[in-house]
Amino acid sequence: MYNCSFQNLQLSQHKDKSPSFSTFMFANPPMRNIIKFFFFNITNPDEMIYGSAKPRLIETKAYAIIETEQKKYLKFSEDNDELFYQNYKRFVINDEFTCPDCSWNDIVTVPNPTGIGAASAIYDPQYQMTPVARRIFAFGLLLVGEYPFMWVALSHTVKEILFDGYNDALLDVGHSKVSQTKLLGKSFSNDYAVLAPA
Repeated sequence: MYNCSFQNLQLSQHKDKSPSFSTFMFANPPMRNIIKFFFFNITNPDEMIYGSAKPRLIETKAYAIIETEQKKYLKFSEDNDELFYQNYKRFVINDEFTCPDCSWNDIVTVPNPTGIGAASAIYDPQYQMTPVARRIFAFGLLLVGEYPFMWVALSHTVKEILFDGYNDALLDVGHSKVSQTKLLGKSFSNDYAVLAPA
């Protein structure tokens, strides 16, 4: 019994190089993964930024996608010990499992992860930033247009946040020529402690 089950589950190929049933099922899994996304829409960002209020959150209903997966270009090693392949995943927007009132063009306000990450780095002890350096860094973030919250209501939708993408000021600067500029012989992109004492 064990030997028969093991042979059926083992990934292998026939003598004519065609995949066995288990290998075929491994390459084309018979699954229907439904992934549901929920957002927490921040309804009081101004009060949070300027008045130190706690966030008021409203949970959105589900935005659903279906994930399919296929492994292509299967190739066994000469000793049939290893299997090489390329994994292709596909995500399809699904209206059946998305709430009836939801649209992929809905606008939500969410925290800006790069802005919050950069702001938290200011107070991280490992960088040993002086109070003056913190203020310069914080001012620089505001100068490049990085705010603690991005207003998705201006131009971004749920679909853009999840799939299409949006421009982020800090990432734009990080990938620009400015980040390659050298200051005091050090590159911004290669040395995080330019403004901090060594």
